[in-house]
Amino acid sequence: MEIDSAIGELAVELLDANATGARLLFRPEQTPEGESLGIGFSSDVRDDLELSEDLYAAIVQLVGMHKESGTGLIGAVYEFEKNPDDSWGMGQQYEYGEPDPHFFAARAQGAKAGRRGGWRRWFGR
Repeated sequence: MEIDSAIGELAVELLDANATGARLLFRPEQTPEGESLGIGFSSDVRDDLELSEDLYAAIVQLVGMHKESGTGLIGAVYEFEKNPDDSWGMGQQYEYGEPDPHFFAARAQGAKAGRRGGWRRWFGR
């Protein structure tokens, strides 16, 4: 998925040069005030890394895509690991609850469900 690559590349850009691993997690939440997005981003050398506006916007876009598709996304975790050649590997895992009714209607009309696992991508730096 193209948005996953964008999230990965934007996250890696924010890491310190001496970092060798990082974790980005997010969870859409419903509060009495409305919808919010809980986000945590840390590396092996810094806790609570600050997100760039572009990274935040990409996460919001991904969450919006899942909401529009009715996948029942509960949250996601992206993990990053620096390779010996200084490129970065990324894996992600999504957690899903019950899909919205329109998710099944779209599948019946030929739309394919999104992947529910993770895969590895490599980023140069």
